[in-house]
Amino acid sequence: MVYALEYNGGSYELPKFTKSVSDKIEKINAQNENTRIPDMNKYKSMHEFICEMIGNENAAEIFETDQLDEIDLNDITICYLGICSGYEKPVNDFKKKSSAIDERDRQFVLDLFKNAGNLKELEKIVNSRGNKTAPGRFSA
Repeated sequence: MVYALEYNGGSYELPKFTKSVSDKIEKINAQNENTRIPDMNKYKSMHEFICEMIGNENAAEIFETDQLDEIDLNDITICYLGICSGYEKPVNDFKKKSSAIDERDRQFVLDLFKNAGNLKELEKIVNSRGNKTAPGRFSA
């Protein structure tokens, strides 16, 4: 499977989504939710994760520096979330594809019921014209 961070018109390949990567994301998410951890520690963790996932050179290209104190903190957050989205994309795409199939199936069933109602109406019309066929059966 191919994963990528899409950011500011560029695409940066991500490593395979392993248990280790998943654990790192969970740890950063838990840290980001903890109000007792200073914000700069959170940004540092996200920055280190970004550098690990896309490489130091690519991170420096995105952030225009490799000095944490000079980076726009929103860029760090957006890149981190972009990496998370990159890993979620194949699953989300599959869900969309599956729901499109489910929608087609639902529409088929609705059309089937609609047509069944039309057949009932057709039977009433045929029977009301004096056709003497058995109930529930009609002939053309």
